[in-house]
Amino acid sequence: MLDVSRADLVAGVAGSGTMGRGIVQVLAQGGLQVMVYDAKPGAAQAARDSIAQSLAKLVEKGRTTQAEADKIVARITPVDSMQAFAPAHIVIEAVFEKLELKHELFKALRGDRFRHLHPGLQHSRCRSPRWPRCAGSPAAWPATTSSTRCRS
Repeated sequence: MLDVSRADLVAGVAGSGTMGRGIVQVLAQGGLQVMVYDAKPGAAQAARDSIAQSLAKLVEKGRTTQAEADKIVARITPVDSMQAFAPAHIVIEAVFEKLELKHELFKALRGDRFRHLHPGLQHSRCRSPRWPRCAGSPAAWPATTSSTRCRS
């Protein structure tokens, strides 16, 4: 079982759009080291920069300190491939709502590099009859969570 109170907990977030950025920020504010990946070059860094800007606004309003904002941003690491998620304890899927992309993500997170991942939840509300064939059985999924809906 995954111990969420461990000090060295590392999370990966695949997708840095609006949902992905929000997930990354909440995890980093919660004290986790977070790796963020996006297939679009530069998008993961742009997400980190956007989060830094949001935190700067909170500093201006007196809701947090600059030191705390700096610590939060320092916990966020943009990565350039899903293979960089190898040290993560959990990977959260927040990619565009396209079945083929989700399939590619789950396929990429299979294999020896990711055997250490703890079982997670899969919240996708995908109703496609192709989903079970394309993603494999839930027992074969690594520790990933999905909070998006997909369309076939």
